[in-house]
Amino acid sequence: EEDKVVVLELVDAKRSGLWLFVGRYFARVSGLAPGRGLVAGSCCSSLEQLMSFQGSSSVEDELRGSYEAIDGEVEAALGQLRVKRDVWQPERAGMLMYSASDQSVGTTAELIRVGDKVASVSFVSTAGAKEHWKVVFWGFNPFAQCQQEADREEA
Repeated sequence: EEDKVVVLELVDAKRSGLWLFVGRYFARVSGLAPGRGLVAGSCCSSLEQLMSFQGSSSVEDELRGSYEAIDGEVEAALGQLRVKRDVWQPERAGMLMYSASDQSVGTTAELIRVGDKVASVSFVSTAGAKEHWKVVFWGFNPFAQCQQEADREEA
């Protein structure tokens, strides 16, 4: 299982994030890029201090609207990513975040290659937002429908 690791970094001038896959689990965190917004644009010793300066409702609104923290499971046989927990949207627990086998989920993941290596992933979310993720480490393909297909996609 030690080679079953993927590390992706969000490539976006306005947002930053990491998407980690380890075996059958994943974690995805993203938010505004440093210097943008109340949270990423402030230097405070704590969130509590920032809320006292900026107002708790303003800070919470930004966190809910511009930040994401999700963990879930890779269901390799079906090529699916299932949300286990979403910090800001707990109702998403159990929902599919991605499916290679079920187009009705409404997400896509396209592997972009440079030579024979996977260099990045273009991901379109259910909301239609297109994200570009740079490959930092590629040990398997978590977006493939089955392990045999995933092994063929390894870089």
